[in-house]
Amino acid sequence: PPPSTTNRHDQHNQSTNINNMKGSRHDSSSLPSFDEMLNREMQSLSVQERSDVYEDINAISRTIHETEEFIQSNLFLLGLSLNAISFKPAFDLACQQNMSFVWNRSFCLMFLRARSFDPQKAAECMVGHFELKLRLWGLSLLTRRITLNDMDSESRKTYVNGGAIQILPIRDVAGRVVFFSMEKDHRQHYPTDESIVRVFISRLIWYNIMSIIQDDVESQKNGVVYIAYSLGFEPKADILEREVWLGADEVTNVCPVRITSFLFCYDDRKLEPMINVLAAGLEKTARCRFKPIFGDDKECKQVMMTLGIPVERLPYDMDEEKGEAILNNNNFFNKWLKIRKRIEADPNHEYILKDKLLGFNDIVVEKGQCFQTHTGNRRFRDIVESAVDAYRKSKEEAQQASKTKKVSMSSFKVEFARGLVNSVLTQSSVPMRFVKKVDNGIWEEAPIDEAVTKAKNLLHRIDLATKSQRQQSSKGTTTDPDHTKGKITSIPVDEDGVAGQRLKVRR
Repeated sequence: PPPSTTNRHDQHNQSTNINNMKGSRHDSSSLPSFDEMLNREMQSLSVQERSDVYEDINAISRTIHETEEFIQSNLFLLGLSLNAISFKPAFDLACQQNMSFVWNRSFCLMFLRARSFDPQKAAECMVGHFELKLRLWGLSLLTRRITLNDMDSESRKTYVNGGAIQILPIRDVAGRVVFFSMEKDHRQHYPTDESIVRVFISRLIWYNIMSIIQDDVESQKNGVVYIAYSLGFEPKADILEREVWLGADEVTNVCPVRITSFLFCYDDRKLEPMINVLAAGLEKTARCRFKPIFGDDKECKQVMMTLGIPVERLPYDMDEEKGEAILNNNNFFNKWLKIRKRIEADPNHEYILKDKLLGFNDIVVEKGQCFQTHTGNRRFRDIVESAVDAYRKSKEEAQQASKTKKVSMSSFKVEFARGLVNSVLTQSSVPMRFVKKVDNGIWEEAPIDEAVTKAKNLLHRIDLATKSQRQQSSKGTTTDPDHTKGKITSIPVDEDGVAGQRLKVRR
């Protein structure tokens, strides 16, 4: 990026990194420790900015309310800030080449959202974005969306076959896309030529970030989480490794993405000098959200769980004999690649990809015990259980009315379930939606009728389960410790009503 795209403090850090990493692994020891850098950065923040950092790291949802007036005002200020930057050759070239691409409303909004609607920072990021894009991809691609086919054959092969950088198939608790990088598998796929490795890694990360962020407004608003899984990684601290880290920093600093949390998992203290270099090279707001996690696989997962990460969907398997993580590309990553290729193959496609990832609070309408532990289904089941008493009372009233009037019990159940679904969609304290799996394991919103059927069946089954419990209690079954031997004390329930056994009711 040109000097105007970073503040003086960041420029000094990045130049220090380059000078200190040219020699042996101990050269980076002259850098301040990560804790010292973090304390210095946090002290420079306002109270509100510190609160924002805390909420972002701990997966507390935080978005800016965007009214049309607010957006128009910030777009105008962004234009003024861009005009005030005198030295922006790549940006000027892009304007000459395709003015409509540069000043596209959606494109400009990406940069404003990435910098929390600070027009000056958004303008600097935008200028740096075109400078790096020109250097990585050339003039012919300066005002075009980068596709997988724009990579050279070696980069494309590494990205497709390696899968060392990918996204999880489910968002975190705050609804953010989670990027995952298996650090120990990187080096075997990279070129050994030190002069091209930074461009190589920068192109991979550029495509990975931009292919997501351009098409997903929710990710622009909520930000993204980046997990660098470095367990088993043996640092070399050579020039090749330095180029990889600096290339990653360079891309994340100028791409229109708000990194709300950067989790670096490691189990080797020798990595700490590299952590200092990586953190120092990040843009200030991302550096404050950088969180190293030291420990074995189990300990790192426990910490990530407390930060809202769906650790059960991390794309690796543990080899118990070797005690190391093995990357698993057989699931979502390959499906995601097929979707991207299908979109990019159509030259008339607008590249608008709706939210296809399973959200933490999404309710899966499909049957099967594999979804019983999903957060959205558990939360929906709790809502239904709390409505069972009202359902039973309304059902008794409807049954009484059906003796004197032509009232259909089937219609009553459907309408009650429909009201429950509407309340979940409109009155829930957290955004919830009903989803189903479509082609290649991608999710989309389910029709309202399918959601109503889900609610109706769940109401019916929970009603039967509680009725059976009352009948067992009336026959002498009790939860008293002196009377529990050999008797039923509870009925386990899954996301559709019953787990392990199905209640059989005599008609």
